[in-house]
Amino acid sequence: AGVNGPSNMATSSVFGSHGHIIEQVSDTKYMLPLNLGVQLQFPVGENLALGVGVSYTMLKSKFDCLVNKVKYSGEQTLHYIGIPVNVYGTIAQKNRFMFYINAGAMLEKGIRAKYKFESYRDTHRHSTDMDGLLFSVNAGLGVEYKFSNYVGLYFEPNLIYFTNSDMQYSVRTDQPLQIKAELGCRFHF
Repeated sequence: AGVNGPSNMATSSVFGSHGHIIEQVSDTKYMLPLNLGVQLQFPVGENLALGVGVSYTMLKSKFDCLVNKVKYSGEQTLHYIGIPVNVYGTIAQKNRFMFYINAGAMLEKGIRAKYKFESYRDTHRHSTDMDGLLFSVNAGLGVEYKFSNYVGLYFEPNLIYFTNSDMQYSVRTDQPLQIKAELGCRFHF
């Protein structure tokens, strides 16, 4: 993580930039992202559907840093709202199971960045709005079990790529190509 890591971006806001020597002394540890969303799916052909939704994502990371030679444990939490748009192509259907491929994109807006720094003597917290937009593209396979013609439970592993942006430093900027697996409910209209 080093110079461009989360500690450098946040500690100047938390501690002020006057006279502080700030150094990240550990690798950044990324926690599993939390992603919640809802999606509506509309048929556009016999074996083709368009999915549009809204999602919330929380990314959390931890790291150690020194501020004027005092060790702090740092934590960064980033909150995003996104709009995913995907195209689904049915490969096969058997009983209530549907197997499909998908491809799409998502536009996300960072809404809040929160930082917490703890040492043996004090704790500092800081929260700030996030500027800019984050764009990603994805492709994958999926399987869905339909409870009815309108509601299904799905599992969908995807390969996802986050484009270069000016967003906050996170696992997405450090590792832009990722494997993501979604499990969720889908509504069909």
